[in-house]
Amino acid sequence: LVQESLVVIIGGHDNEEGILESVEVFDLNTGSISLVEGLTTPKKRWGGVCFTPPDRDGEEEILMIGGMDQFFIPHANMEILNPSTYVWREGPDLPQAQSGALGTVLKGAPTFFGGFNGLGFSREVVSFQDDIWKEWNDVMDTSRISGLAVNVPKDIYDYC
Repeated sequence: LVQESLVVIIGGHDNEEGILESVEVFDLNTGSISLVEGLTTPKKRWGGVCFTPPDRDGEEEILMIGGMDQFFIPHANMEILNPSTYVWREGPDLPQAQSGALGTVLKGAPTFFGGFNGLGFSREVVSFQDDIWKEWNDVMDTSRISGLAVNVPKDIYDYC
């Protein structure tokens, strides 16, 4: 979610076209979905994870990380999209390739849980802090892929 009312939908995979490189925007205010003409993902990937970390210096960013290519090989790359200008830039690579990891933002840090690294399923946890990826000392008891990680706000019970 960016700019409080836009959801940016990046890449993916479908049965007809294979790996999708397109970017679409869902506007919560109007209920409309539109293709961002001329904007594609920098690398042809699917099964990656996207994050919208807290604003830094007033700039919103979308991090697109990892995923696998058409040969089912996982990658460690990170691409960063500025949703105001729709310009991509490269970020630092993950410590190891991954696809299908679970992800959420913990204490302001985009964090990965598990995934598939090309050799098998991972139990690793890594967070992006101070512009570098940091591996946690502990690992999960079970490897995980294609699940869901959710960070529940403390104040959610004020609204439920």
